Amino acid sequence: EVQRLQELHEAERRHQAEQLDVAVGDVDEAEAKTQLRLDADPDYRAQRERAERAERQALHAAEKAGRSEDERQQKGEAYRQDSLFTYLWERRYGLPEYESSGLTRWLDGKVARLVSFEDARANFSRLNEIPLRLREHADHLRTLADAEFLKLQQLDEAAREADGVPALEARVVHEQGLLDEIDERIRLDEEND
Repeated sequence: EVQRLQELHEAERRHQAEQLDVAVGDVDEAEAKTQLRLDADPDYRAQRERAERAERQALHAAEKAGRSEDERQQKGEAYRQDSLFTYLWERRYGLPEYESSGLTRWLDGKVARLVSFEDARANFSRLNEIPLRLREHADHLRTLADAEFLKLQQLDEAAREADGVPALEARVVHEQGLLDEIDERIRLDEEND
């Protein structure tokens, strides 16, 4: 009786696995037809090209920003290691925010001339500012690229919906659920033996 029941469950499982395979095949076939239709659609192709171009630009900008950040780290080390430069930089010497008077102001001026602080400050400022601007630009291009890919995805989803792919995918989920139930019954039967 146990063997007969086991054979019955295995036959039921094979049949359900075949139903699942058919459902998966239907989805694959429908998706292939949808993709062929989309590939022939000039609006879809144009959107795909815009999305790919935006992606390339975003990647290029991110790489450029990364290189600039690395350069800032490497070249900035010499500035950060110079204690006189760092002292004047942190005090904001030469900028409107600089607050000092009397002897301290005079000594800071002497030190600034000694270490050519004005030129160094301008160079260090640019070294710090450029990566920030490049990163902002890269982030902006990433946002634009994401928006272009979202438009492409919406066209793709609309085409899949029009071709009935989501309903076919729902059938796959249903067939998989039935197969899982059969597997669970087989597992329980084996435990009870």
